[in-house]
Amino acid sequence: MDVDVYGTKRVGRLISDVPYGYLHEMYAPADTNSISKYEEYLGRDLPKQYKDFLLITNGANFFNPIGFSVFGIIQDNYLDDYKAYPWRFPMDINKNNDYSWLKLISDNAIVLGRNDGASCYLVHTGQRGSIIEYDPNEPDEFTFEWKNFDEWLISEFSELFIQHDDKGNLLLIEGGEN
Repeated sequence: MDVDVYGTKRVGRLISDVPYGYLHEMYAPADTNSISKYEEYLGRDLPKQYKDFLLITNGANFFNPIGFSVFGIIQDNYLDDYKAYPWRFPMDINKNNDYSWLKLISDNAIVLGRNDGASCYLVHTGQRGSIIEYDPNEPDEFTFEWKNFDEWLISEFSELFIQHDDKGNLLLIEGGEN
């Protein structure tokens, strides 16, 4: 595992020309002040399980390049560096919540992440804490729905662990296109 000056943990170096090509990236924890400021900006609370996740890792990328990402909050303490080196930081939740299609789901919908393998977004609907996987190219369908953030996270990990060997290599899944 490599840890950079920003506290980002990178696990499973991929053989690649990309300097930050790792199987997993977990960013330094967010602080409660940054989370509160973002909730104030939104005018509503983020799901508790998502906030708990941010306090452990302020966003993450798992099973790159076709896994999933959980967006983080760009904090004041690294804002200047973020502007110069955005690839060293989590995908910013602020930049991923300006989609016009969000209002089609719910007035309170918040994009929390992305499933890179399925080109879908992870959306908290604002209703009962549920999480859906939504493909804006297929607006009449919800791919999956989970009761909450933790249920979604466990489901994603379980599926991707089945599809990868212990070195992170994608396995050939019977009946799949891999």
